[in-house]
Amino acid sequence: MTAITASLPLSTSLTAITPITSVPAATTLISTPTTTTDSPAAVVSLGNVVTTAVDLYSSRGTVADAPPALMWENTTQNKVTSTIANNLNSQDASARFKGLGAALLTQFANSGSGFSQSVLQPIGNATPSASALSALQSSLHNNAENAVSLTIKTASGATVTLSLSSSESGLGAQVNVTGGKLNDSELAAVSKLADGFQSAIDGLGAKPPKLNLDGLTQFDKSVLTSVDFTAELTGSDIQTLSFSADANKRSVSVTGLVGDLNLSVDTRNTAILGNTAQQAKALQTYLAKFDSARARGHGDEELMNMFKDAFTTFNTNVGSATATTSGAVLSDTDHAMLTGLADFSASISQHAQSVNPMRTNEVDTFAYTVSQSTQAKGAQSNRSIDQQQQSQLSASYHQALYPGTGLNLTMDKDSQNYTYFKIADSASSSSSIAYSKNAIISAALSQSSTQSKTALTYVLGQLQSTVTTPKQVAQSSSVKDLLEAALKQDKAAGFGSSGNGPAYKAAIDGIHERVLSALDIADSV
Repeated sequence: MTAITASLPLSTSLTAITPITSVPAATTLISTPTTTTDSPAAVVSLGNVVTTAVDLYSSRGTVADAPPALMWENTTQNKVTSTIANNLNSQDASARFKGLGAALLTQFANSGSGFSQSVLQPIGNATPSASALSALQSSLHNNAENAVSLTIKTASGATVTLSLSSSESGLGAQVNVTGGKLNDSELAAVSKLADGFQSAIDGLGAKPPKLNLDGLTQFDKSVLTSVDFTAELTGSDIQTLSFSADANKRSVSVTGLVGDLNLSVDTRNTAILGNTAQQAKALQTYLAKFDSARARGHGDEELMNMFKDAFTTFNTNVGSATATTSGAVLSDTDHAMLTGLADFSASISQHAQSVNPMRTNEVDTFAYTVSQSTQAKGAQSNRSIDQQQQSQLSASYHQALYPGTGLNLTMDKDSQNYTYFKIADSASSSSSIAYSKNAIISAALSQSSTQSKTALTYVLGQLQSTVTTPKQVAQSSSVKDLLEAALKQDKAAGFGSSGNGPAYKAAIDGIHERVLSALDIADSV
């Protein structure tokens, strides 16, 4: 039968301890005094089921070859404690945190108080002293090999920090509150983050990993001012993650075994946001561009998918168009000149790999950056809007020379049949519109892009050819005349000159299509 023993200081009287909820019903709990005068407050030992009648005890009355004692930080019985007990034997670091983030956050939301729990299983059978155990517990909470944390700041000034930690010898969960006590509305808002917190944790350990951050972006900003999520994991595809969201921005930075990504979305200027349909169309257009860039540069698909996950999340539920800080309200024509998305900057890069031992200077790389920035100036009748989009792609990769054959480069010249590609692309585009006394005085689109693809072909280790394929595009056009012609057409058809006629609507829809297609830096492979 499995047994739990609890050792207490000699000066403490022994009392019955109720088993924690994670302990099997058949397990008994035995309080046993120890000869150590400086001992931990609670040491719980989980033995093994006895199936044979053999001498299991040493001359000192202890179980021979017993597993190390499980030492709990406290004997509190709740969902956090039972989840820790259930997850302790999980080998995968992320699996150890299964359900634990949600349990800890829910525990806090229900109590409003700080809480700390951990379990340790030190190597060897020696029972550490109380001071040594306290140091081990502190190290587990603050310096563990694997850790995730969620920091929530409230409008009243309180800060809640929830942390999960895992090491080879232990598992812990802790929540601390500083700067005051949360009120009921703040506790309610915090509780709504439980599923999002757990989903973000689960995404880190998924195969392939996912950036499940949407549940952490949707919070009441009048009650909670910011939410920050961080993770440090050893031996995981995602090694570090740092996420932050507040009223002004959403950002994430990830380092991983394959590569890194960074994304920041500025959520302050809601005036530039398009309607739901425009935002959805712009988002899908960008996702398609990312796929094209990955295909052209032979980037890692899983890393790009994480990048797309973050981009989709950060550009969803941003808000609806409102007046600019200057008081101007943008018209349908203005929105047609814009993508419809919030401003952002993003980058994705893979770790360089040297896959050809005969030519170590030929490395496989992939780096992609993309951004959007918008400036809106002036009051309503004399406003101007200018939006810039930029993108760069730098990549290199090896490809087998003959279709259907694998790439297996060695020092043997017979293996050296391949083409080494180098990609260097860049593009920029802009759209601008300006008014004077509510009349359009200029409206223009411009685009420029440069593409370069160099192919170095080797046969039996000898360079056979070097071919560079360049492509350049530069164009600009005024759309003011197009808009005016559409207004005249609608007026002649009896729709007036308010800009609500079919010709004008078709014109601004066409302009928006041109805006979205202006950044084609990877339209062919």
